[in-house]
Amino acid sequence: RTLERELSLRVRLLEGYRKLGVQAAEERLLHEVERAVQGSTDCQAMLERILNLCRHHLEIEYAALLIPDKRIVLIHGERLSRSELEMLLSEEPELADTGNTDLYTVRIRGTDRATIGVLALAGWSGPEFSLRRRSRVGRYLAAHIETALERSFDPLTGLPAWPVFEKLLASAMAAAG
Repeated sequence: RTLERELSLRVRLLEGYRKLGVQAAEERLLHEVERAVQGSTDCQAMLERILNLCRHHLEIEYAALLIPDKRIVLIHGERLSRSELEMLLSEEPELADTGNTDLYTVRIRGTDRATIGVLALAGWSGPEFSLRRRSRVGRYLAAHIETALERSFDPLTGLPAWPVFEKLLASAMAAAG
């Protein structure tokens, strides 16, 4: 009985270590995403950084972001093509996450709460992230992506916001001499 109890305690201890590892990975990701969003005014570079952070901290093979209206197509990894991402975007939100536990998609919404894009994460090789934890991380990432888009694009016209336009104009003028 003593050995049985000790074995049971060791199994629970190992499970606790595993859960702590998953929680630590999630917290590191959220902290790094927060720093990336606060420290950058370049929307494209910020979104690239967020996808790289996802791949690193979540230990996934694939991260992609598709926002057609803003001409944003970022694909890190070789899991899905742009056309497959567009199919995910056109599916009903409830259907996009069913059937494949390796693929997790998150809707990106505009200021009017209509779906404007999709974030896809796949190839989970690292710590076991539960569906609830994936959902929490996905909502957090989507909120930061939506914030970055709101800061960078005018909600009425969809054109770059004035500070972004000024930066693009300055770089174009510098390139033209």
